[in-house]
Amino acid sequence: MKRIPYRIWGGRLALAGLIPVLFIALMEMGTRAFGWGYPTSFLVAHHVGDQALWITNPFYGYRFFDPLVARNPAPLIVSQNASADVTRVAVLGESAAMGDPVIEFSLARALDKLLNRPGEPRRYECINAAMTAISSPIVVDIARDLMRRDVDVLVVYMGNNEVIGPYGPDTVFTGGGAGPRRTALRVGLTRWRLASVLQAARAGAAEGRTWQGMEKFATRQIAAEDPRLHAVYQRFEYNLDRIMRLAARRGVQVIVCTVAVNLADFPPLGSALNDGRSPTSRADWQVAFEQAIQLHEQGDWDQALALYERLVAQDEAHAEVLYRLAWAQARGALDDVDREMLVRARDLDTQRVRADSVINGIIREVAARYADTVTLVDLERHFADGPDSEHFVDHVHFSINGLYHAAVPLARVLQPDVPDISPADFQERLFYTPFAQRQKAVVMRQRRERPPLLEQWGNDRQKDRLATTIQSASAAMQAYPADVLETLAQARMADYPFDRYYAAQLTQKLAVLGEWERAAHHFDTHVAPFAFGFSARHHLGAMVYTQAGQPEQAAALLLRTGPPYGYYLFDGLVGLLEAMDAMGQPARARPVVEEVLQQQSAFPGRHRLERWLMQQTAP
Repeated sequence: MKRIPYRIWGGRLALAGLIPVLFIALMEMGTRAFGWGYPTSFLVAHHVGDQALWITNPFYGYRFFDPLVARNPAPLIVSQNASADVTRVAVLGESAAMGDPVIEFSLARALDKLLNRPGEPRRYECINAAMTAISSPIVVDIARDLMRRDVDVLVVYMGNNEVIGPYGPDTVFTGGGAGPRRTALRVGLTRWRLASVLQAARAGAAEGRTWQGMEKFATRQIAAEDPRLHAVYQRFEYNLDRIMRLAARRGVQVIVCTVAVNLADFPPLGSALNDGRSPTSRADWQVAFEQAIQLHEQGDWDQALALYERLVAQDEAHAEVLYRLAWAQARGALDDVDREMLVRARDLDTQRVRADSVINGIIREVAARYADTVTLVDLERHFADGPDSEHFVDHVHFSINGLYHAAVPLARVLQPDVPDISPADFQERLFYTPFAQRQKAVVMRQRRERPPLLEQWGNDRQKDRLATTIQSASAAMQAYPADVLETLAQARMADYPFDRYYAAQLTQKLAVLGEWERAAHHFDTHVAPFAFGFSARHHLGAMVYTQAGQPEQAAALLLRTGPPYGYYLFDGLVGLLEAMDAMGQPARARPVVEEVLQQQSAFPGRHRLERWLMQQTAP
């Protein structure tokens, strides 16, 4: 039998490998040529008249989440022609940086109000490039996109979602477990349009899913000794280092922050005993723990403390007993609580929704590695004096006081001579009123009605505190009738004409007062012209137009978001139906749904809306 030379075999193997690559490349070119799939970059080009802009890609989250639960980036409008007189600052991170639970109070907008003085020309353009539920592999991708858009400074505030976010070992999103380079490759592959087509096809079989926030992670537990955490830390360091290297290569200044979390006012969500204990030993330990809790709740500090200390001596791995021990030692006095013990409790929390000591240690190490080009702002130590109950609304998200506390040291890195402003002036510049205070408290109370917060120790006390806040804020809102709100908003817009959030805030407040026609006027004049893509503003506008008796306007606003629509058109209509139903006026949404269905014959979820209309007309 004649032997075939190795070179021929090599050529055949290369050809065999080249054929599928060419096939995939042709498929990718086909999807782009025919407009299939969704855009995959963080920012996409847009034109308003002769003005060239970059706006947020609403489909960016489709790369990493099921489209039915995909998170949106913040609504951004950035000129493609950067001004030489303005420093462009982009804030990267997760929901804590983005401004959850109310996006108007983001870290980027806080910096904007500290760095730009009222009534003066804009000197700093602060871009909110953070996004809910993402993790460091995605932050790198966003950073890469932004650095192509003439960004001068990156502010990096991330680390809370490394375990539960996409590619983490305990995620409910994009599967994790891969090494740093393999994860980077997976992120890179999602830039292909073909990948978005496949992702959308998967979503079609899963209609009915909704975003559930932290509830999605209620059953997810990962102990401190779990070997998967080592890979998490490796991946985080790799991705943070990549951002630093990319920025250094492009001459972009970086400010990186350690992550501040709520230690004192947020008990661990999950705890675990050491694996080596026998079933009998575990049962005895649990009985003693329950006795200690009962004594604690009765205010018998001495006996509770003795039991807690005995339990910790037997097993130091249980997060909640360490947290309770810290409070028992301090007799419930906040100023005397041992924060080092609270840090240990946080690090042992098996529901890993807060950056831990290792994450913050990595941030400090990587910053030191790039000390010539990177500035470290140690927010963890800056927040160490508390009080956590005034700085956070939950585990990681800032209250208005916490936002001020975080933004001031960052602003002073960018502008050392930044004028001091009081917290009251800061709130005024952000148009923070009792309406916003109530809005935050309502959202947080709703979250505390669902797992995992529902089962958290002290949840009833937290709900009572939020109920008190809602009540006091509702009373304080009486001092802000529509005329006063319009005057305040107009003053803010005169001070900061480039800030489009003011008009959306005013619309929201007028809607709360039931001033629907006024709200529709302000939305139509100031918000709608800049409502590109899809964001929460479309939900707000659709509701306001509907209540003002302008269903055609509501439909036109929602239809402007595409094509392609993805699931956003469906989501906007469902949100409107739910809002009208909550107000006891479901029939008012019907003309909007009918108008959309008449004008748009095909979009994901359309058949579900048709079923809803049929149910409404059924006898």
